[in-house]
Amino acid sequence: MTVRGGCMRHTGARPTFLGPHITLCIAATLAGCATVPTQRSFVAASNKTVLSVTHARFNELAQVVSVENRSSERVRVTAYRLEDCQNIREKCGMNPAQIEIPAGTKRQIIVVHPRRDIEPYCYSFGFLWTPIRGRGDVSIRH
Repeated sequence: MTVRGGCMRHTGARPTFLGPHITLCIAATLAGCATVPTQRSFVAASNKTVLSVTHARFNELAQVVSVENRSSERVRVTAYRLEDCQNIREKCGMNPAQIEIPAGTKRQIIVVHPRRDIEPYCYSFGFLWTPIRGRGDVSIRH
């Protein structure tokens, strides 16, 4: 994944008034659904369920890189890598880490800033992770 610097624009939408009849209908439907028991199935940690997400920081040119764990088990990020770095402040290369990510959550790994704000910046991000259950490093994600 290559991420390029730049400013993302926030476009806020105004709340919509649905009216009392539609709101009551939606509330009744949701209340009916709430009584149905839910059964969660096990989702194994894999390269499809443990992935990186990047978003721009509000009012800054920086980008926040997080790892999202969509599995049912805890995982640990053991290292992350920045490469193909152009105009960034952070250290390029492999960096050790010990960041635990519980099931169904995400954790910030690094915030990437441009070295010179007036110039574009780019980098590639990858990470090593392992399930907490004790096996070795599973994969490096690009």
